Amino acid sequence: MIQAVGIGMIEIARLQRVLDTRPSFLSRWFSDEEMEKAGRRARAAEDLSGRYACKLAVRSCLRTRLDSQTRLIDIATANDSLGKPTVMLSAPLADRAAKGFGGIFSIEVSITHSRESAAAIAILTLREGPDQPDRNTGGANDSR
Repeated sequence: MIQAVGIGMIEIARLQRVLDTRPSFLSRWFSDEEMEKAGRRARAAEDLSGRYACKLAVRSCLRTRLDSQTRLIDIATANDSLGKPTVMLSAPLADRAAKGFGGIFSIEVSITHSRESAAAIAILTLREGPDQPDRNTGGANDSR
C-alpha cells in the first residue's frame, strides 16, 4: 500500500558550481561510494544531480511521518545490476522510518535528466506480509 510519494529536482549547473568551488561540501550529501562512482563518469555533475534529486524525493516521502531532521547523507543511492536506481537508509533513519510508518516498507525510485536539470520520484509502500523479500528497504538488512 502506497504511504507517501516524493519528488526532487535540481539544476545541474547549480550542483556543478558546488563541485567546482566547494567539493568538500558535497560530503554532507553524498557517501564516499556515491562520490567515487560519479567521479568515474565523464559527466559527474549530472550523475550527482540525479542522486541528489533522488535523495530529495526520498526525504520528501519520509517527512510525511518523520521530523525535518532527515539528513541527505543518511540516504544512499546505488544502481542494481540492470542500472535501476535503488536507495538504502542508514540504520538509525531506517529504524525511525519503520516506527513512523508502522512497519517494514520499500522505497522505489526513478531518476530522469534533461540538459539543464535532474528530477526524481520516490514511492514509499508499506509491506502487506512478513514473508515478502527485503529489497530497497529502510530496514532489517541495512548495517550502516
